[in-house]
Amino acid sequence: MPSDRDTAPAPRLKLDAVRELLVEVHAEDTARARVHIDAAIVAAGEGWIPLDAVADALALATADVAARCASPERIAFALEQLAAGLRRSGRARLNA
Repeated sequence: MPSDRDTAPAPRLKLDAVRELLVEVHAEDTARARVHIDAAIVAAGEGWIPLDAVADALALATADVAARCASPERIAFALEQLAAGLRRSGRARLNA
């Protein structure tokens, strides 16, 4: 028969520590992925591939990743925020 200890919810502090660890691991994974992506962008430039073509390829690759990941909605939201930021910075340059 399970004891109260076996069925009791995990302490809040423990859940917060797990969430914090997950955020840290994700940040490290993101940094590692960024190193690989940055290297591919440099290699494309060295191969005389125009940045517009690189950007298009990155957009297509992002769509492929979003289709395979657990949270395409999160990626869509991040891309919407990125697009809004790009629009704002483009307007700022046009108005300068």
